[in-house]
Amino acid sequence: MIMTVIYYFFLKIVLFFGIVKSLSQFDFLHKYLLLLSGFYTAAVALLSWIFIFGWQQKQWPSWQVAIAERIGVTPWQSWVGQTFLISSLYFWLMVKFEETSFFWVLLIFGVVVVAY
Repeated sequence: MIMTVIYYFFLKIVLFFGIVKSLSQFDFLHKYLLLLSGFYTAAVALLSWIFIFGWQQKQWPSWQVAIAERIGVTPWQSWVGQTFLISSLYFWLMVKFEETSFFWVLLIFGVVVVAY
């Protein structure tokens, strides 16, 4: 099971930093941040369902369950929505601060985003 989780995180890291690299290389993608965030979220949701949630019971933290109950969805759906919001904000900040030194801080912070 531990190898499955390692493989899951490896795929998430490759996907995430692939999108970040394409954002930094191709300027025309700056107009499609929500599309890229949606693509990342859909891919992570699929990966998480295949590798983690589809075949085992996950114990969600109490704060995650509270958020899900407040908005009336399952914890997994709440997590997917939060992933979309966090990735959208991260990609927007990457585009906004692309030419500054804060870009490198954001790049390192991307590991935390992937871990979520």
